[in-house]
Amino acid sequence: MRRYSIRATETEPSSGSNIQMGSLGRSEDHFVLHKTRLDSRLRGNDRKERFANAPFSTAFLLSVFLVIAVAASATAKDITLTEAIARAQSNSQRLRSAEAQLQSANQALSSARAERFPTLSATALASYVSEVPSLQLTLPVGPSISREMGSHETYQTDVRLSVPIFTGGRISSGVSQASAAKDLSSAGLAQVQATVALATRQAVINLYRADMSKHAAQSAHERAQILARDVRSLHDAGAADSVDLLEIQLALTKAALQVDIAETARRSAAIVLGRLIQEEHPESLVIVEQFPTPTSEDSLLVLPPNNKYELLQASASIASAEAQRRFASSDWFPTVALFGGYSYGKPNLDRFNDRWNDYFTTGATLSWSLNLGGKAASQVRRATYARNAYEHAASEMRATLNQEARIAREQVVLAGRKYSASFASFSIASERFRLAKLQFSEGTLSTNRLTDIQESLALADSDKAVALTDYHLALSHYYFVIGSDKLEKGF
Repeated sequence: MRRYSIRATETEPSSGSNIQMGSLGRSEDHFVLHKTRLDSRLRGNDRKERFANAPFSTAFLLSVFLVIAVAASATAKDITLTEAIARAQSNSQRLRSAEAQLQSANQALSSARAERFPTLSATALASYVSEVPSLQLTLPVGPSISREMGSHETYQTDVRLSVPIFTGGRISSGVSQASAAKDLSSAGLAQVQATVALATRQAVINLYRADMSKHAAQSAHERAQILARDVRSLHDAGAADSVDLLEIQLALTKAALQVDIAETARRSAAIVLGRLIQEEHPESLVIVEQFPTPTSEDSLLVLPPNNKYELLQASASIASAEAQRRFASSDWFPTVALFGGYSYGKPNLDRFNDRWNDYFTTGATLSWSLNLGGKAASQVRRATYARNAYEHAASEMRATLNQEARIAREQVVLAGRKYSASFASFSIASERFRLAKLQFSEGTLSTNRLTDIQESLALADSDKAVALTDYHLALSHYYFVIGSDKLEKGF
């Protein structure tokens, strides 16, 4: 790339520069003609700019910008991290599904516990038969005797109350299975809550990053515009040539493109957050919460993630397998129940007298069903192996989660150090640009060099914003890994 110094009078380029122009396939006369036309267009633009900067035009433009800014601020929707997480969780269909599953598990547990209570049953019967048996007795002397044995009409009502006394562990193991299923659903609900909170937290951080990147790009574009005006003024004074104008115009074009890229990234990040919180106009969302800078490394403790939903699910699976083992072993024992009943009907006790009567019944039942092929023993062994498998998996998962927690902490520490380095780089780049502008105004620094330094400052500004958001993304992942309740709280 050809570089020119800012001089009091424009001189001819060096011979090396002439060779470079020749390599472009342009003659010297054509280059001078092109330069003259370009200078004419730039001076015309300068005249238009001076006309646009007239006092009445400036006042008019300022009034328009104020109206636009007021309208934009009126439609902006401020939101904090805590509000975003609350809205995302209240609008999450996955969370509603997990809550419904937990409610279903609670009802199943209540149903299993109800097996311990007595059972009341009642039956009623009304029937009519056209023929009933009869008894006919023929006597040696006198008329024969004939009597029907039963009644054509039958009315019967029975009420029975039974209560289990001994089930061999069937009821208690059923309650344990239902309780384990409820714990599994509760852990699933916690998993969905943490996942939604993490996704929302990441969306908020990414939107904040997009805002910071957009601000950095706009600042770089404004600096490029100021430099362009300075170079044009120097060109009008004869202290800059057309190459300087082309270089600053190229830098201005690049800066404008970066603004467009940043605005597109901002809209994309707003769409992601808007979907999570069910916002109809996500482009109006504005993060009003300030992101704190990295804290001390000593505050990042690696706590055992014993309350993580993965371990809760593993514990529930172990409890369910143990309950299945106990239920399978209950087949070796009989079932004993007590009952009491009341019967009222016509005919009831007396089948020959067509009248209403009643009676009470009490007793006990014993039932025992034993498979001679060893079915119960096989079921017990199967459940035992399943429980052992879940225990080994839980032990491995606990070790994995502890490892992930340590790695997550290291990533947070590294992200904090990167932010410190990026902040120092930005401070150095800012001071470097300030000195470069002084050298440029004194004519000791080329336009190309100044634009390079300005682009370095823009990159350092963007890197600082990225480093800060990377730190909070790493911190959010750390909270998620250790199962911290800070995941659903603000910064």
